[in-house]
Amino acid sequence: MKKKNYFLTTVAVVFGDIVTINAGFLFAYWVRFYSGLLPLSYGIPLLKNYVDILPAATVIIMLLFYAQKLYIVKSRISILDDSLIIIKSTTTGLLILMASTFVYRDFSYSRGVFLISWFTLPLFVCASRFMINKARLY
Repeated sequence: MKKKNYFLTTVAVVFGDIVTINAGFLFAYWVRFYSGLLPLSYGIPLLKNYVDILPAATVIIMLLFYAQKLYIVKSRISILDDSLIIIKSTTTGLLILMASTFVYRDFSYSRGVFLISWFTLPLFVCASRFMINKARLY
């Protein structure tokens, strides 16, 4: 593979991670408050409160991905190996984010959203990376 293709693949992966991390959080918010799957005890909080933490969540998780060398295209072994690293990094990122939201006391974030995000983020990110890797082969 040419160096240019490595660069384009890295750009696609970074862009895909940004989109899927944010989509995973927003989907978790929807599942928690609008899907009807879980009972609501305290009403529905404003989406704006959750959108406000998306930039911080995205940066934290992407820095953890970077620290795990997930943006080096040449280090790819398999999507399974990447998936394990993605799960570990998103778990760490969500724990950091949850701890920081407990310090911020102007708004109480739903732990349910974070729990659902623990499932949706790795799923969305892995799906995006799988599609990018398949597209890279053609």
